[in-house]
Amino acid sequence: MMDHSPLLLAHLLKWRVKRYWFLDSNKMKRYLLLLTAFLLQQLAFGQLIERNFFGHLEYSSRNGEYKALLEKNVFDNLIFTDNQQNNITFEKKYLHQEYGDMLKNEREERMFLMDLVRQYRRETNYKATYEIDIFDKLIIQDNRDYKLEIGEDIFGNVTRTESINGRRMAFTREKNGGLSYESTTEKASLRKDIFGHWIYEDSRQNKLEFGKATWDRLIHKYGGNEVIFNQLMNELLFFKDTRKTRNRR
Repeated sequence: MMDHSPLLLAHLLKWRVKRYWFLDSNKMKRYLLLLTAFLLQQLAFGQLIERNFFGHLEYSSRNGEYKALLEKNVFDNLIFTDNQQNNITFEKKYLHQEYGDMLKNEREERMFLMDLVRQYRRETNYKATYEIDIFDKLIIQDNRDYKLEIGEDIFGNVTRTESINGRRMAFTREKNGGLSYESTTEKASLRKDIFGHWIYEDSRQNKLEFGKATWDRLIHKYGGNEVIFNQLMNELLFFKDTRKTRNRR
């Protein structure tokens, strides 16, 4: 059983109320109802999780129709399986990098299983792996033509490559702050020139140049280069309506 006592739940509820005292009464009522439902769900899930003879966590729905297992194999990988033929493998190196020692805690391990149950109990025959390869690259892939790779190239630039149903998209964050995007049909980049101006260009022949004062205002508004880059691509590259080519200074 989860280690939530009624006293702890009441304390948590009061803390949440204080934290969101600025909500109006109707919003507060809705919030409290949602929070109560969430906490009850947490308790219900926890009561349905037990350790089996081998020390692995098992989940069984109250009607017994859905069952799931979280087990550790001889390589210290965590494997989630259920009776709907779903199979999710989290390799040891990935677990260490993403969670550290957190999953060695009983409560955290149970919550990890609960999250997987909620995520996959309506799926069938889904298989995925989460791993860190020998080059320290994060790789997530499944049996539905999806693959994600995040790592560094030989120049120390951070790269993110995503393939969805045969469509490949690659993002690169350069050490000097520059950004680039490339897909099967589109390209875009955001880089600083020798004069300190930021220049956005894409495969639709759009080109925008931002001086320091303008760029500082954008940073203040959006918070960072990546957010600005995404905003520019959404406005200029990904929209499929007919736009005039822009060239500004």
